[in-house]
Amino acid sequence: MIKRFVIAIILLGAVFGGLAWFNMFRDQMIRQAFAPKDPPPVTVASARAMSESWPRQIEAVGTLQAIQTVDVAPQVSGIVSEIAFEAGQRVKKGDVLVRLDVSVEAADLKRLEAVRRMSQLTFDRARQLNEKQFSSQATLDQAKATLETSEADMARIRALMDQKVIRAPFSGMLGVRVVNLGQYVGPGTKLVGLQALDSLYANLTLPEKRLADVKVGQTIAIKVDTFRDRDFSGKITTIDPQLDQANRMVLVQATVDNAELLLRPGMFASATISLDRIERLVVVPKTAIDFSLYGDSVYVLVDGTDAAGGAIKRVERRAVSVGDQKSGLISIVKGLREGEEVVTAGQVKLQNNVPVLVDNSIALRQGAAEPLR
Repeated sequence: MIKRFVIAIILLGAVFGGLAWFNMFRDQMIRQAFAPKDPPPVTVASARAMSESWPRQIEAVGTLQAIQTVDVAPQVSGIVSEIAFEAGQRVKKGDVLVRLDVSVEAADLKRLEAVRRMSQLTFDRARQLNEKQFSSQATLDQAKATLETSEADMARIRALMDQKVIRAPFSGMLGVRVVNLGQYVGPGTKLVGLQALDSLYANLTLPEKRLADVKVGQTIAIKVDTFRDRDFSGKITTIDPQLDQANRMVLVQATVDNAELLLRPGMFASATISLDRIERLVVVPKTAIDFSLYGDSVYVLVDGTDAAGGAIKRVERRAVSVGDQKSGLISIVKGLREGEEVVTAGQVKLQNNVPVLVDNSIALRQGAAEPLR
């Protein structure tokens, strides 16, 4: 009986002991499951902010405009009798472009020439008679007035015939022809466009805070999408004294040399205005900047620890103010110090305080700047 009682006590002890151990094991597993854990490190590339001496520059955008441009049109109406140009042709000032029919004016001119000859004979006779005192001064004055009237009528017809010969008002390149032989055209009807292309205006807009930095005579470098690897030089020739009251922007006009005729009016242009000073700036690769509507920022690498207390790199998102750009680099006006390490690739997976693993061998996207070492 005692033996059975002892066995029962042992079995009950084993059961309750097992239950107690299971509860302790379960609580430990629950605590481990809900304990804070770091996500796996994100692989990123990094670069250190460096200090460089940069010539001060201002970036601006604008549009190219012809210095001289006109729609060639007649002053008078008529029928087109001759087209003396080809579309896209280069012409010189005074070259004949279009002739209008002058057959009616030519006939009138012949009639007026006959009238003038008769008026001249009448005037000569009146002068001879007046010299011999056989006619009055009034008769001579009337003959002279008749002669001058006929000469004025002839001059008017000749001027009208000249107006029916449409010439290039300046040297340049013609556009698309919009007139045909035999077409009736009225005064002001466009025949063809003409633009002078040897030099162009670049109309640039700058914020008012930059007004004190620009002046007439400063050199600029123009880039267009058509020729991305080439700079076109120019100089600032005009600064508009009136700011746009809607957006507080100032219009700056530069004259750009176009001797090779590569540029065209209407092209979008980005310009770099060179200032006459050099500054020491903190710069990082442009790929380090996260541009957004809410402000620009970078991810800065800082020393931290993992859950086990080991050393690890983490990222800190920091707002920055950016300045000039050059050759894949961008200057930091505020928010970053020289020597601090920033993320240049892999930002898509990052958020504040995330652990990272730095691997500068990872390939950046095509066209991105290489990390600074």
